[in-house]
Amino acid sequence: MAVKRLTWIDFTKAFGAMFVICLHIPTYPIIKGIINSFVLPMFFILSGMTFSPKEESIFSFIKKKARTLIWPSFILFGVLNMIIESACSVIMNISHKISPINIVFGIMLQLRGGYEFGAWFLTCLFTSEIIMFILTKYLIKNKKHIFLWMFLFYTLGHLYSCYVHEALPWSLDVVIMAVFCLLLGYLLKEVNIINKITNWCMFAIYVGLFIIGNYIMIIRNERISLYLGDYGNPIIALFTILGGTGIIITICMHMKENKILQFIGINSLVIYCLQYSVIYILNNILDISNLLLSTIVYFVCTLTGTMLMAYVLKRYCPFLVGGKIK
Repeated sequence: MAVKRLTWIDFTKAFGAMFVICLHIPTYPIIKGIINSFVLPMFFILSGMTFSPKEESIFSFIKKKARTLIWPSFILFGVLNMIIESACSVIMNISHKISPINIVFGIMLQLRGGYEFGAWFLTCLFTSEIIMFILTKYLIKNKKHIFLWMFLFYTLGHLYSCYVHEALPWSLDVVIMAVFCLLLGYLLKEVNIINKITNWCMFAIYVGLFIIGNYIMIIRNERISLYLGDYGNPIIALFTILGGTGIIITICMHMKENKILQFIGINSLVIYCLQYSVIYILNNILDISNLLLSTIVYFVCTLTGTMLMAYVLKRYCPFLVGGKIK
């Protein structure tokens, strides 16, 4: 069961990584809206499912998470992307300015849409998991407590989005909603019902929720975007998050072994971080007028390029992606 569980989680992360690529390449806005309605919350839910607080101090936990999340975020997304883009700019004779001041402030503030350096999603996950550690170690004593904290964070997240809606350093505004998703995944693991809610009957319900949620958001001109701090209607947001996540997990639970998908899932962090450098290169060498063809070419090239980089980094420089130096 442990092997099967890890496999379907890898498959789900693989689909999530490919969906995130679709968010950053030229494609139809309606597709981006549909993907945004569930994909990043799904990653946080998966992290909650695999979250297992050990008997360690909070300082030890922070140190471990800094190595596996903050270090790859800064090195891969920040430094390595910068080197690749700068080198390509020199080769192709393209102006590519780098502001040292923005980098310094970006490292300190991690402010989305302003000063940011590194992968905002990973720094957000870093902060969220620290809060999860505190909750599970000191404040949550039973399953009822999980429900209470879920309700609190979900309510606070929507209230902040509606009445304040300002990006905070280290994505602390998004962290509120991220912790809700982590708690949801953690609850599913604790009650051990994942096999009961991933049958084909439940799949039909997830599809219905997802279609209804996205249809209502489209006609109401609403959107869900964690990066922008937009969560839409709180009830409809649950439809799309639970529906989309349920659809992907159910499919992955019933899939046979697939080495390519498993590789993508295991390396989803690297693929997430390095896709921007590949897309940057494609933006400067491709000129495709047909949007559908452009989407396909961008997707195939970005996924292939990041998979190759992931293989090289994991094999020869594992310390750059959070692994220990042997």
